[in-house]
Amino acid sequence: MKNCPTCKAVFPDHFALCPHHAVPLVAVDGWGEGTVVRGKYRILSKVGQGGMGAVYKAMHVKFDEVRALKVMGRDLAAKPEFVKRFEREAILMNKLKHPNVVRVEDMDESEDGCPFIVMEFVEGRSLRKVLEKESPLAPLRACSIAKQAAAGLEAAHRLGMVHRDIKPDNIVLLRPDEGGGATPEAGEEVAKVLDFGIAKLKEAHRGDGLQTAVGVILGTPQYLSPEQVMGMRSEELDGRSDLYSLGLIMYQMLTGKFPFHADSTVDWLRAHATTPPTPISTVRPDLDIPESLAKLVMGCLEKDRERRPANAGELIREIERAEREIQRPAQPDPNATIVASAPKTEATPELWSEGLVIAGNYRILAKLPLTVSTGIAGAAEDPRLSFKVLQLKHERFRTLVVFKGGCPDEICEAFKKDALSRMKLCHPNVVCVEDVDADDEGRPFIVMEYVEGQSLARIIHQEAPLAPVRVCHLAKQVGAGLEAAHALDIVHGYVKPESIFVTLGADGEKPKLMGFGTLKLQEAQLQSGFDPRLLSTGHVSHWSPEQARKPRRHPDGRSDLYSLGLLMYQMLTGEMPYQANDVLGWLSAHVHEPPRPILSVRPDLVIPESLANTVMRCLEKDPERRPAHARELIHEIERAEEEIQPPPQQDKPAWADTRPMGSALHLEDLVPGMSDRPGQEELGTRPEDTPAIPTYNLGKVCPQCHTSYPDDFAICTEDGTPLVFPRQRTAA
Repeated sequence: MKNCPTCKAVFPDHFALCPHHAVPLVAVDGWGEGTVVRGKYRILSKVGQGGMGAVYKAMHVKFDEVRALKVMGRDLAAKPEFVKRFEREAILMNKLKHPNVVRVEDMDESEDGCPFIVMEFVEGRSLRKVLEKESPLAPLRACSIAKQAAAGLEAAHRLGMVHRDIKPDNIVLLRPDEGGGATPEAGEEVAKVLDFGIAKLKEAHRGDGLQTAVGVILGTPQYLSPEQVMGMRSEELDGRSDLYSLGLIMYQMLTGKFPFHADSTVDWLRAHATTPPTPISTVRPDLDIPESLAKLVMGCLEKDRERRPANAGELIREIERAEREIQRPAQPDPNATIVASAPKTEATPELWSEGLVIAGNYRILAKLPLTVSTGIAGAAEDPRLSFKVLQLKHERFRTLVVFKGGCPDEICEAFKKDALSRMKLCHPNVVCVEDVDADDEGRPFIVMEYVEGQSLARIIHQEAPLAPVRVCHLAKQVGAGLEAAHALDIVHGYVKPESIFVTLGADGEKPKLMGFGTLKLQEAQLQSGFDPRLLSTGHVSHWSPEQARKPRRHPDGRSDLYSLGLLMYQMLTGEMPYQANDVLGWLSAHVHEPPRPILSVRPDLVIPESLANTVMRCLEKDPERRPAHARELIHEIERAEEEIQPPPQQDKPAWADTRPMGSALHLEDLVPGMSDRPGQEELGTRPEDTPAIPTYNLGKVCPQCHTSYPDDFAICTEDGTPLVFPRQRTAA
């Protein structure tokens, strides 16, 4: 391999001069820092070397994003049969898109003839390193890691892919804020499985480039399944082999030890094939490991695969059942102060289980947390449950909110009546209600569009203060959604960061309002005898003065503008205009306390005076002194925008690499051959595996497929369309 000292591009050994700069090429061993591969990937460093080749950390020069390049060694690149196998496995790995699997994005061949694959680059700690320092892990943490690994395996197994080398080295743990699209429960680390397809390629290499040889034992001895040890043919292995290996990892996470004792590779192979695993309760009787959790781990370690969980989905459900036995420590909300105890009610049993089909059209996929609750203290008091469902008739995801019952009839009627009125509200910045129905037992439910993205609450928590131009962009769209609602005499009454979900659209961030109807339910609850003091501070912090007064006044559209003003203040400064510690403090502040001027709270920030004045006008105690309606507020924001110098354009917001639970689960992951991705445009989102693409100058471009070409090309090589010279091309 040779390298150009000027442009750092690589070329085959028979090249003498760089074809771009006419300078002599220099022979190099591997890709050094600064080398540019295929004109797209600038090598940053070498991160690993194995028997099949090397792994490099690289920067995509156009996307300005870090990638991992796994490059085939020269000896293997000289074997045509192995290269074909490599390409087949890369194509299959590219189809595996799941938040708990390291994503394969591209496949190419370097200028010097070495095939390579381009992968998502993740920087975290391998589970092996975590176990070396921290084992045994707490049962809840072990369950979280195992569930996520199993979820990645489940997606692979549906595609007919068996990993065959599941071990702690091939599971990487990331912090929640760097999960790259995977978002488990709040505060939990993100687990991603590495190296799908690599074991199969290694088998092909051992088989001298032919199809997988019979009897070749490949993998890490400590984590092989009995069927691998016994030499089962590759095509006969199924996902239960991976579940055995994952069971070994769970055993190790929970106890810090292996279920067998072995001193050599042969001893390990014999143990997997014939030795019963030591029961968890025997090896670590000092640990408080729930019996159900220990039992499911031992079930994974059955020698007969027919006695293990049938698939990864079944294992996940078993782990979830075991989790319910574990006493979770209370997680106090620092922003929520309950000043009295809620009336005690009987716990509501689980209504719908995964896989159940409701009203003949909605298959339950997962239970979701309520985006906006009514705020009455005590989870049993909110009469709703939320689920992610697959709408069978139209083959797309939807959110289903059911009224679980057990409350006065007037609350149930308020739920149905409000849902029917909201079906008229359809706007790009509102999560739309599509249908109102009832299950077989008469429980009413509403069907809404399912959106993916990030809550504004989390964006503010992680990134505030936000740039003024970004605040204006978000606030205008929220205002537009409110304007559409107010035109139908629908008042949100609950506008706060948790009720706004931010997706990615063609024009950047696209907020969507949720929680319409929460106000009506809350009012019905209060009228049924609930004490308003039972509300948490997180629910009254964005109330308007008219909602906080006694007697409480019914809010109108200007109440929503007051709450939007609070949001803008919060986005611009990272703080609230009032300081309060409890419910009564917030209610008093909204009614009596003047808001702190923005420019005095954060004098270090460059906030245009006109924008600050607009926000402060929204916070007037008297509704008559606020903007008269949402359209007037939007006009004021647009005038303030004219004073703002926009910051340099970025490819995508910081939150775009982290998403809420279930964000990367698509229909094609559930039902092979089916996809809900074409519908993304109507939701204003971009599929999680499609990176944001910057604007850049190019030569000619095809107006049909948008492929770029050199200036001397006349037609598109794909469809024969004449090429054009755009002034600037923005890839969609």
